[in-house]
Amino acid sequence: MLENENQLTHQFPTLSRWNPMFISDVHKISFHPHLQRYIGFWMGFPIRWIQIVGYIAAIDIYEGKHVLTVDDCSGMVLRVVFIIQDDFSMSKRAISMSPGNVVCVFGKINSFRSEVELIAQSFEELRDPNDEWKAWQKRMRYKKNLTKISKNHHSIIRTPKKSYFPKDHAKELLKCIRQMCKLNVQAGFTIEELIIYLKAKELHLPLVHIFNVENEIVENCDGNHILALNFSLQTLLQHGRIVRKSNSVYMLVTSKDIIRFVIPLMASGLLEAHKVQSIVRDSNPMFITLPLSAIAKHICQFLLRTKGKWRQAKKYTWVRDNQFV
Repeated sequence: MLENENQLTHQFPTLSRWNPMFISDVHKISFHPHLQRYIGFWMGFPIRWIQIVGYIAAIDIYEGKHVLTVDDCSGMVLRVVFIIQDDFSMSKRAISMSPGNVVCVFGKINSFRSEVELIAQSFEELRDPNDEWKAWQKRMRYKKNLTKISKNHHSIIRTPKKSYFPKDHAKELLKCIRQMCKLNVQAGFTIEELIIYLKAKELHLPLVHIFNVENEIVENCDGNHILALNFSLQTLLQHGRIVRKSNSVYMLVTSKDIIRFVIPLMASGLLEAHKVQSIVRDSNPMFITLPLSAIAKHICQFLLRTKGKWRQAKKYTWVRDNQFV
C-alpha cells in the first residue's frame, strides 16, 4: 500500500522520468476516468512524461496553440501541441520547422477527446541521420527492458497493488484544515490532530478513488482513513496550499505569508512571480516547496483588491497601468 506520491514514484520510476516510446505504443496508453488526464498506463506502469522522435508530417496553427503532427514510421502519427502562453519562443520555433524535418520531442501525455496527444515541454531538430537511428535503438531497448520487468514482480520496479488519485477529497480536506486552523494558523497541525478534529466535528470527507493497477478495478477508500488523508496532504503540498514545518507538522499557507513580500516590490511598478518566489523561499526553508503557480495566484488575488490598476504583461508578470496612476 502506498502512502504518498513520493512512494508511488519510488515504486514506479516510469512516472517521473522521460520514457522513450514509439508513437504506436503511445496510442496504447490507457486512461481511466477517475484518474488525472495527464497520467496513463502502459504495460501496467503509470506514465506521464514521454520522448518521441519522428519527422514532421503536418503543421497546424490554432488560436493559442500550434500543433505538429509527427510520424516515426511505427504505423501511427501523434499530435504534438505547443501552448503559446506557456512558451512563446518554443511555439514560434516549432512552426518555423518544415514538413520532413526530424525532431525529438519531450512532453506530457494528455487525454483529449478519447485520443492521446503530447503537450510539448521541449524539442530539438535532429540533423544527423545517425541520431534518428540511435533513437530508434534506444526505444527498442527501453521497451524490451520494460517488458522483462513487467513479467518479474521481484525486480527493482515492482508493481504496487494500488495507486491513489484524490481530487475532490483534497479540496474538501483543505476546507476542513482552514476551519481547524483559523484561530492559530502559525501553530500548524499534525495528521493525528486532523483525525481528532474530523471525529469531533463529525465531518465525513468524500471517498477516494483507488485504482488497482493489477486488475484495473476502481475501488473506494473511506475519506477519513489515514491513507486517504496522507495522500491528499501530499497533493496540497504540491499545489502550495500547505507546507511542512517539520516531518510530522504541516502549516496552512495564507495570503499574508506571500503578500508581505509583494508590497515592497510594488513601488517599482513591476511584479514578477519568480522574484517573489525566490524571496519567500529565502525567508524560511519551509516555503521551499511553494510552486510558482501558487505564488502567482496569491499575487493575482491581491492585485484585484488593490486601488492601483495593474495588468498582466505576460504569464506570472504584472505591471502598473500608467493611465490609472
